[in-house]
Amino acid sequence: MLELTSEKVIAHENSDRCCICKGEFTTSDYKAKDHDHMQGYYRGAPHNSCNLKARVPHFLPIIMHSLSGYDSHLFIRELGEDEKTIDVIPENSEKYISFSKRVKKRFSLRFLDSCRFMPSSLEKLASNLHESEFKNVQKYFSNEEASLLLRKGVYPYDYMDNFEKFCETDLPPKDKFYSRLNEQNIIDADYEHAQNVWRKFCIKNMGEYTDL
Repeated sequence: MLELTSEKVIAHENSDRCCICKGEFTTSDYKAKDHDHMQGYYRGAPHNSCNLKARVPHFLPIIMHSLSGYDSHLFIRELGEDEKTIDVIPENSEKYISFSKRVKKRFSLRFLDSCRFMPSSLEKLASNLHESEFKNVQKYFSNEEASLLLRKGVYPYDYMDNFEKFCETDLPPKDKFYSRLNEQNIIDADYEHAQNVWRKFCIKNMGEYTDL
């Protein structure tokens, strides 16, 4: 660890709570010095136990809902374009529990399916949370915008069958939202929601609507 400046020494001595768990220091779990193991600079005063548990992660978790099925094959196909290792934990030949892509010698991207530990639809899971709990959404969108986004989106999956349609500058008519999978069209309230989203976010084409 790099030598502490006088200001950091004073800050460390005055610290009365762990910089990691925010708990008070005790005689059995005393104050330690945490530092960046790559660059050596002082980061704060943690419990000794918290400091020992802190580790430089060897992987970045990438979590997606219902990834295990068809979607995972799309990622693996693209990730396999170079010679770096892909490690797969399969359920069977069609479904993968998780897979990892080595990007550096001791670091990988680990893809996980959130449906494995939260076996419900995203719509159902989101409905269990209050709007105030969507912290990241609130960072980037106003309350009015967030209220439009915090429900299941309305999308014409069957209609969007070629890339040219992403350039269309108008929301497709209601009948284009028919789902062959569900054998039904959307209700008027859902189409009105799609129109509100299009207007509120000043969407210019179906590509922007898809990205949102």
